[in-house]
Amino acid sequence: VHLVAYHLPYGKTHLTFTLPDDLHVQLLAPRNAAGAADPLAAVGGNTISACIGWIGRETTSRPSPTTRRS
Repeated sequence: VHLVAYHLPYGKTHLTFTLPDDLHVQLLAPRNAAGAADPLAAVGGNTISACIGWIGRETTSRPSPTTRRS
């Protein structure tokens, strides 16, 4: 039995595997996977906007660390 070697890109290197020649591979493809979850829905979009609003108010109400008071 003759084996055919396949090299697939993987990060900065590659994966190598062999399959029997009589298998007659026509297509190598990843299996279908569910899409990634919506990041805003995962953590709550209102939480993120509330934090961003709080940061904006906080940074404008404090003096700059480089500003000296006399």
